[in-house]
Amino acid sequence: MTRFERALAKVVENAKAEFGADLLGMLLGGSVAYGEPSPRSDLDVYAIIRPPWRQRRAFSVDGVEVDLFINPVAQIRRELAPSAGSSTIAMFAHGRTLYDPEGAIAELVAEARRVWAQGPPEVSPEDTPRLRYGVRDALDDALDLADMGDQAGAEYALGRALEAILHAHFRIARQWVPKPKYTLRDLRETDPGLAALASRALSGEPPLAARCAATAELAERVLAPIGGLVTDWTTEPEAVDDL
Repeated sequence: MTRFERALAKVVENAKAEFGADLLGMLLGGSVAYGEPSPRSDLDVYAIIRPPWRQRRAFSVDGVEVDLFINPVAQIRRELAPSAGSSTIAMFAHGRTLYDPEGAIAELVAEARRVWAQGPPEVSPEDTPRLRYGVRDALDDALDLADMGDQAGAEYALGRALEAILHAHFRIARQWVPKPKYTLRDLRETDPGLAALASRALSGEPPLAARCAATAELAERVLAPIGGLVTDWTTEPEAVDDL
């Protein structure tokens, strides 16, 4: 039994003792559940309870860090909506059932797998200009700092711009946005050309100007399907309450 399994057994037993019959089920997500743990991996554990309240606890068991997400079924169902993002969906679609006396976990897993298979929703017309503007704004910050000769500031801003660009890529491609540490890995598998360009933008070897150019090219290629970098943007008028 690994140190992860020993810690996990204690987490499950403690939850059973604390919640009793109100514990509807438990599920393990994250890298340990997916069979790719690292020395610094933690345990992402969901405890599904009957009472209508939620809580997140972070603690350590025998040197293993644990993130415990306590939720009722209704809250998990809200987090499984495609528009809610990929974190909880991925946990339940690919996680490991630890305890399921009434079948609540099985139902949530089946729902998560359906949502995951369908993919995220298409970028809406309302979100498109915001997505384009966000990338343009982050890229301009990096280019401005590079033009001013602020090497450290430009390096930092380039990283933020690249994050915004790759986030936009996954949304436009209707692929679930991966965790940051898996972003380049997943990009290499789905679009090697974009991954190579992103790697050039990240590499410390080319001059800063070359890295800026690679980041700008990446932004243009990613945003091309939705109209490229935004120049003009007007939101629809919306009513506000008088104070």
